[in-house]
Amino acid sequence: MKNTAECPSFFSWNGYKYLMMGWTGFWKTEKNGEEFFDSAAEGFDIYDGLGVPMAVKTDDNRVIVGGWLYGYGWGSVIVHRELLQFEKGILGMRWLPELSPKPCRDNELYRESNVQNGYCFAVKMRKSYYVECTVLPEKNGAIALGFSGEGSAFRLLIDSAEKTAEINFWNKTDIFDGERILPPHLLVPKLCGDNMMVHQLSDADLPCRAKDFCLANLRKTDEPYSLKVVLHYEKKTDSVFIDAEIAGVRTLVSNRVNTNVSEISFFADKAQFAELNIYRLDD
Repeated sequence: MKNTAECPSFFSWNGYKYLMMGWTGFWKTEKNGEEFFDSAAEGFDIYDGLGVPMAVKTDDNRVIVGGWLYGYGWGSVIVHRELLQFEKGILGMRWLPELSPKPCRDNELYRESNVQNGYCFAVKMRKSYYVECTVLPEKNGAIALGFSGEGSAFRLLIDSAEKTAEINFWNKTDIFDGERILPPHLLVPKLCGDNMMVHQLSDADLPCRAKDFCLANLRKTDEPYSLKVVLHYEKKTDSVFIDAEIAGVRTLVSNRVNTNVSEISFFADKAQFAELNIYRLDD
């Protein structure tokens, strides 16, 4: 996994011990165990676009993570998450409830209970928006949110069959069949030149770069699930951040440098969007 050896964050939680190493490294123990194993190599790390995540446990046994978003310079914007713990100590993440959007009817721009495939919604560039909806997938369904405007277009794609979520460049004629990004744990060493072994991670799309990447082992996306997305315009960088909470148990964030959005599109393959709401977020 080309694990790093810097910026460690160690914590224990309900009998499990965890060690995050800043960029890609993620180790954990069995319950009440002492031996650490590489959970990132199995695709069960919690990197979602943040760099150098640091964890702290609260008095009421919550675990809060803060990390910074790569893009402009070193440090950039700080983003907070709340960890969730599942069977065998596997972790998920959700938006920190205290910091999540709380839209009101006065800021509601669009409400629809049955969204047609290919629906496009115009938004004002250099403004922030919040989208929430329910996704009704079939067993092998997939959905995509497309964002286009000033700069290059990109998409958020969630595949219920593959249990993956990725953010990537796209075009409207190649929504679901275009080139997909492999999650880091599926990248394998390859031969290069004079039979020299080179690891694809050396130039791979990794979550910690907060650009184009793929998450593996999604939960609850093979049943009706909630999708929440913030399109945040950042004045300091004149660019947008995309931050998504998927099924309430996984998050994804990306810094789209030199991009501004004027249109959000909704596409579904063997799936449906239901109860779509779009809100304006106050500056």
